[in-house]
Amino acid sequence: MDTESTASEPSDEDLLRRLSSDPAAFEVFYRRHVDQVIGFAARRVTDPADAADLVAATFVTVLTAARSYDPGRGEPGAWLLGITARLIVNARRRKARESAALARIAGRRLLGPSDIERLEERIVVDHMKSALDANTAVVDIVDHAPDSQTGRPVIDESWSTSLSDTYRIVDLTPAGRPITGYLVTVTPHQTTSIVIGYGKRTWSKTIYPFGSATDGRRSGPQPSTPLQLAAQLRAQVKAGQVTLVGWATVDGQRAIHLTEHLSGGEINLWVNPGTYLPIREIDTAPGVSQTSDQAIRDDYQWLPATPANLRLLTPAGAIPAGFTQASDS
Repeated sequence: MDTESTASEPSDEDLLRRLSSDPAAFEVFYRRHVDQVIGFAARRVTDPADAADLVAATFVTVLTAARSYDPGRGEPGAWLLGITARLIVNARRRKARESAALARIAGRRLLGPSDIERLEERIVVDHMKSALDANTAVVDIVDHAPDSQTGRPVIDESWSTSLSDTYRIVDLTPAGRPITGYLVTVTPHQTTSIVIGYGKRTWSKTIYPFGSATDGRRSGPQPSTPLQLAAQLRAQVKAGQVTLVGWATVDGQRAIHLTEHLSGGEINLWVNPGTYLPIREIDTAPGVSQTSDQAIRDDYQWLPATPANLRLLTPAGAIPAGFTQASDS
């Protein structure tokens, strides 16, 4: 698409520069590209509802990613479709990582029917407790992935929980120092984005008149908890799509190794044998090793849903003391 500026139409590059603080700029950018994103998503997923959710998630992601756009690395349309492609990969990853608790039962069944007959009741009780813990925990994920434009490794840390409509992301330097933070709350008809600039010690808030509902007739995607997704993983294990590899050690922790082979690569997941919550996940494209900079690696911490941990997903917990508020939009 031609993105040259005219007297009445700003270029895509101009819109992306203004987007984080100007809802009108977002609306223009959305209307200009939504059909392209719909077509891209529809060719890659079979369920129309999934395609609609991907389109909505793409443009919500743009809110936090617009500042990282580099015109020298490609035009905005290709950058936007790169976001959609990453969300498709992430959706496949979540099937393995967020619902891994149920694989505990499936894994025990591999020991043999006689063992399960004796242990079934205990396993179910333990599994349900683990799954319920997973539903309410605050998951802290440190993500190592190649930059979509430069290919260089980048790091971010994110926090989320099924108890909140808010998620938090902090972009980090290779040494682990924060660069930019985002606190995003998505309700059915409104999205609130708080952007924190650690270098300038400032923060700003923008409210957008859209949310998880895709239109007035459809309520939008419902939040999925690990317990709700568990049945999907159980079916994958039974069908042989997710394989129990065996025991492993990850950063000194005893773990169970699961793997899933996809057309676009491989997912390797290591879970805690006591809780069956993920410890690490590494996603690789064909021909890419797990230790390559081109691999996507997530390291997990599962934090109990205490008031202190839930506070991490609030402005009071995310904005450091002494930071100055810029003008709201």
